[in-house]
Amino acid sequence: MDVSVIDIIRMFVENNISVVPILDESGVVLNVFAESDIILLAREGLLDELNIPVSEALALRPDDYPGVHSCSQTDTLYSVLDIIRKTHVQRLIVVDDDIRPVGVVALSDVLRALIV
Repeated sequence: MDVSVIDIIRMFVENNISVVPILDESGVVLNVFAESDIILLAREGLLDELNIPVSEALALRPDDYPGVHSCSQTDTLYSVLDIIRKTHVQRLIVVDDDIRPVGVVALSDVLRALIV
């Protein structure tokens, strides 16, 4: 988690994404950094210090932060929606059997699938 916040913001912009999984050395999901974490930095007056490591930014989260939630590649649309509903998150990290990320599914993706 030594990546700087500014590098993650670049990933957001360059890839048109809003969340980046934070992985350990073996590629297992440990955490996520989301656009909402940038709002926390702004609230703390740290927007001029975006070179800080993502680990420092994550430490600013409130105690009631919902944490990282995931689903598997084989979960149904309805089970994904149920996880989102129960955990009050907007996105789930899709992981394989080794808890390595293979994608992200957002509430908007689920809703889009329900109306198509």
